[in-house]
Amino acid sequence: MWLRGILCCSRKIVCRYQSLSEINPRWSCRRSQGTGGASNSCEAIWSDWCGTMKGGKESMKISFLIHSAYSMGGVPRRTFNLAAALDKSHEVEIVSSERRADRPALRLDHKVKVIDLTDIREGRIDARNPRLEQPSEVYPKCDGFAKLYNRLIDERMAAWFRETDADVVISTRPALGSYVAAHAPSRMLRIAQEHEGLHRSKGELRNVVDAIYATMDAVVCLTDSDAMLHRDHYPPGAPRIFSIPAAVPAADTYIPPEAGRVVISGGRLVSYKRNDVLVDAFAIVAKRHPDWNLRIYGRGPEGRALREQIEELGIHDSVTLVGPAADLQAEWVKGAIAATATDDEPFGMSIVEAMRCGLPVVSADTPAGPREIIEHGVNGLLVERRSPEAMADALIQLIEDPDRRAAMGAAAAASAHRYDPDRIADKYTQLIGELADYRRVNTMQATCRADSMGNLQIILPTGFPDEDSWRVVCQPRATDQKIVTLDLSRASREAGPVAVMERSQLDLSEGRWDFFLEYEGVRQCPLLASRVELAGLLLCPRPTTRLVSWWIPYINAGGQLSLRTWRRNGHAELGDVKLSDTGLTLSISTPTPSDHDELVLVPRSDSRAVAVRTRLQRTRSGVAATIPVADIAAAAATSHDDWDVFLVRAGYPEVRVARLFDDLEQRKRIHTYRSVPVVSARGTTRVRLYFTPANDLSVSASTR
Repeated sequence: MWLRGILCCSRKIVCRYQSLSEINPRWSCRRSQGTGGASNSCEAIWSDWCGTMKGGKESMKISFLIHSAYSMGGVPRRTFNLAAALDKSHEVEIVSSERRADRPALRLDHKVKVIDLTDIREGRIDARNPRLEQPSEVYPKCDGFAKLYNRLIDERMAAWFRETDADVVISTRPALGSYVAAHAPSRMLRIAQEHEGLHRSKGELRNVVDAIYATMDAVVCLTDSDAMLHRDHYPPGAPRIFSIPAAVPAADTYIPPEAGRVVISGGRLVSYKRNDVLVDAFAIVAKRHPDWNLRIYGRGPEGRALREQIEELGIHDSVTLVGPAADLQAEWVKGAIAATATDDEPFGMSIVEAMRCGLPVVSADTPAGPREIIEHGVNGLLVERRSPEAMADALIQLIEDPDRRAAMGAAAAASAHRYDPDRIADKYTQLIGELADYRRVNTMQATCRADSMGNLQIILPTGFPDEDSWRVVCQPRATDQKIVTLDLSRASREAGPVAVMERSQLDLSEGRWDFFLEYEGVRQCPLLASRVELAGLLLCPRPTTRLVSWWIPYINAGGQLSLRTWRRNGHAELGDVKLSDTGLTLSISTPTPSDHDELVLVPRSDSRAVAVRTRLQRTRSGVAATIPVADIAAAAATSHDDWDVFLVRAGYPEVRVARLFDDLEQRKRIHTYRSVPVVSARGTTRVRLYFTPANDLSVSASTR
């Protein structure tokens, strides 16, 4: 890796890159232990950082991939909060693609490691590296951050993925997942956090993100509404979408018993935050309550326009643009009310932070974040979007009713507990465990066994998770058919779970079906199979009624267990076939053979050929007929014609002749017949019997 060389126990570790000017002793110590040359003191220090000192819990190594750990904004804040909570039970590190500052702009738990892939501070070696000027070959060029990515980051990312022993990687920006897709080893669980919302990625970028997300084990959205949009956007299970909110810690600063007469808003000064609406609203508030003030924290491209707006409205004594604050928690407690007029909020980090400090929140009624966080009239107020009048009215209500304001503030603090970092970390730990199970289950291969009654046993490996929430699902490829769900049972703990399909109890429509695994009602993965045992199917009694059903399990081209089913009101089973120079002799078995049956070759609907009819004769096993090949050649109308073969009886629907009752789910390429030539004035016509993909019998005639 791009680590400084260190000397430990007389073994020198040669670094790959000399990019960082300061040694990170914790990282160096961990890596030196990994080479087998760490000193005892080094091992002792590292054991304090490793999972061995995490309260005896089995820990994982989790790496967050972030653009910069040294910038301000919602993504670093959310990442730092979650990393600190996860670090209580796991080994956690934050991998920053670049470093431009001496220290992080936000507070970060000192136990969480930060790895800088590039250090471009003034005077550092990386700042003079010519690869900084070469555009990235991995990071999507259509993303807004593309100009910040270069060949140097490409190289460092690839090297980090080669060397890391992380169990889980979590990308915090959709396009950052391009490095995960390109370089993450197959053993590593891949999670993409969606901090921006589905609608933020459009056009070419949307296509790129879709391709990246298809390589992920999971995509985690911050809100239920955004998760629903993602599930509607993608096909089921590809990728798997989850909803886990951001972690927001409780206030650890002094909260005065009485709040000041201040309304506080925090966030980037960008257009979708609609701070212009908030300023217009406070112009109305200030006329009625000139002793109240609005403080807006943050910076961004809208700062100058907002300052001009404040001057034009003449409310510079009532509204203050404070600028960014590294510790907003210390600012929220100065206020009595929090407010945001955001028009598009992927989560609402500042809303929850204010609530954790006991502030009621007045917010525009934005569906993705505020509507899921704020319970209108209980812990805050939701108002019409882009309406200064509605925002002003809500603020005035709380300003003029201190008892209501206090009650809402207390409710806000209580409801914000659901964003406690430990709770959110537990959700991620549970998710990672489920993903690991899914990975394990996704590679497990079942055995399908047919007994002599045609019943199917689907036998899963002994290592399959011992949970009652797993099911086997048989899904028809035809969308209008009902899905079949099968319970799993174990004969003993040493045996693998088994799902049973009883032929007598299931009335499956004709077609093809695929098997999947389902967990708690959610489709998880295709059910792979290593073997299909069909010896019992050959001993299964043949149907003796007019209503015929049959099934044959098989392994499809993708290794998935599938099922071919037939269900027909009437069936003629093809027996022996004999070919001669003059005719095609077919033996057919039916439940009720008759001397009045006819064998009819029916031309396809797009053919101008004519039908060919032959009388059937009774035999010991059913009926038989010989079709003169000359009649078939004469009935042909073009250089190539096809007919489907039916058994016809007066007063009954015609019945297709097929060969179903064995273990071949598709005999088209397996069971073939030679062609019989017929010479006539038109030329030589070759007549041939063949099976369709449905195992039905057909005849073709080709003339040259």
